[in-house]
Amino acid sequence: NLDFHVTPKWEGPLGGRAASYTNMATVATGSVGTRYNFNKRWAIRANINTGYRPPTLASMYYYYNSVYATYTTFNLPVDSDAARALGAGNIKGEYSRSFSIGLDAEPVDNFHITGNLYYIAINDRLASTTTLSGPYVSSVLADAGLVTSNSIGYASYFTNPVNTGTYGGDFAADYKLDTRRAGHFLFRLGLNFSDTEIRSHNAVPSALSSRGITYFNKYAEQMMLRTAPRNRETLSVTWNSGRWKVFVEEQRYG
Repeated sequence: NLDFHVTPKWEGPLGGRAASYTNMATVATGSVGTRYNFNKRWAIRANINTGYRPPTLASMYYYYNSVYATYTTFNLPVDSDAARALGAGNIKGEYSRSFSIGLDAEPVDNFHITGNLYYIAINDRLASTTTLSGPYVSSVLADAGLVTSNSIGYASYFTNPVNTGTYGGDFAADYKLDTRRAGHFLFRLGLNFSDTEIRSHNAVPSALSSRGITYFNKYAEQMMLRTAPRNRETLSVTWNSGRWKVFVEEQRYG
């Protein structure tokens, strides 16, 4: 990391990182930013960052089966013969690019404001496939010895089905109030909003597309996009006086 001043008011941080993962290529990521301090109370800043998240052990190797009266479902490790026959390949890590612009301010003493707007593009999002079904899936599971030849089997595995983009922003403010008789108060407000959408779909494995088997359906998409709230609000007050401290907080998820 490097942080330098172009001028007394203009700051330019830089950063870089290289990481090598077993059985994967070495990945380099970095960041470049700028910050301009108009005075001691107002400043604007902007950043461009790249990031990388490798696959987890669970996404590559986790296996389970659930047995029901008339069928069995499986989550298959991606390197298993059955998963390979159903189109599984080598999982990629998630690579991201993010752009942000923000404001830092202290309009009056003891009152602080921070705001950010951002966009994050993530390539090769990690997710489970739709539950794969059909005669071909059952025959693959039977050939692997996971079900009998006359049983029905369903399967899924982790893969990189889509590329996503997230627009969002956050705002935070706090004010500290000191009184001689009533004690000390700290008021805080936080707001966050974001919206994630699919930018594009990666190619469906030919083993599935040639047989008309759904790979990543609308339900799987909604599970990826909508499991986290789109916005959140936090409001809190902390009061201190002598030996006493009281904290009250309200949170809202939308």
